[in-house]
Amino acid sequence: LESIRQPDGSAKVASILAPVAGNACDKLDGIVGQLGNPYGVASYRPYNSSGEMYLRSYIGMLGIPMDMYPEFPYDRDTILLTEDAKFDPQIVDKIWKHLNADKTVVITTGLLKALQGKGIEKIVEVDYTGRTVVANKFTFRRVMDEEPANYYYSPTELVFPQLEYGLVDSEEIIQAIYKESSRFPLLLRIRGLDKGRFYVLTVPENESDLYQLPKEVLSQIRRELMREIPVYLDSPSQICLFPYDNNTFIAKSYQPAPTRYNIVVKKPGAKLYNLTTGAQVRGYTDGDNSVFEVLQMPRTYQAYRFE
Repeated sequence: LESIRQPDGSAKVASILAPVAGNACDKLDGIVGQLGNPYGVASYRPYNSSGEMYLRSYIGMLGIPMDMYPEFPYDRDTILLTEDAKFDPQIVDKIWKHLNADKTVVITTGLLKALQGKGIEKIVEVDYTGRTVVANKFTFRRVMDEEPANYYYSPTELVFPQLEYGLVDSEEIIQAIYKESSRFPLLLRIRGLDKGRFYVLTVPENESDLYQLPKEVLSQIRRELMREIPVYLDSPSQICLFPYDNNTFIAKSYQPAPTRYNIVVKKPGAKLYNLTTGAQVRGYTDGDNSVFEVLQMPRTYQAYRFE
């Protein structure tokens, strides 16, 4: 470590940080004071639990920020539950309570499998069959009862667990298509609840295959899971969103190349500013949203504020 001799003859270490870390901290100093409190999609992970242990990290890399709690966060609207929630013996009752408060619960196929025969049938008549389906073609609907339109493709074939369910009680928001005629749910919404919204998110057999989903499909998942968050990214995977409660956010790219994508603010006529430069980002209104196209270099982050 470099040291600097002091007037009294003693030596003082000039820095305990490598220069690259120092530069990173200097850059952060320009924006950190403008950020609020971080938050994301609430997810409950009981103490001393396991199951789909790294799934939240993969979901975070889809641009869906995770906000983890060791106690069931009743005060949050949307809650994502993965397989590790099975360690709470009252989890089904807690799901019912949250739905009866007219809130949203999203469970993964891993948790659905773990809760089969343990009371989840009171909420949803969906069976985890143990069979799989292979697909690289997808479609989705933005709202229930709308006919799916357009097809989107992943670069490779992906393997998903196969579910069985009644068509009257369930609605496929996102579908995986096998050989044109067979359709399987990637995001399933349950009909017929008196209150609340309940979804089943189908997780690929290899969790990292989530990165291969088309950006249009990922954006639909973001719209459903991020109802509480006023901004989302219409982008491919591996661009992360870090929102704060004062209308600021950071977008961090882990893409290997420059990537052009859209930032969507959920209000018409919104304005977007770069926190580092102060420059306004030009956009346009699309229905109830404002859309801003940006180009981001690989392995970089940008901070923004909207109003």
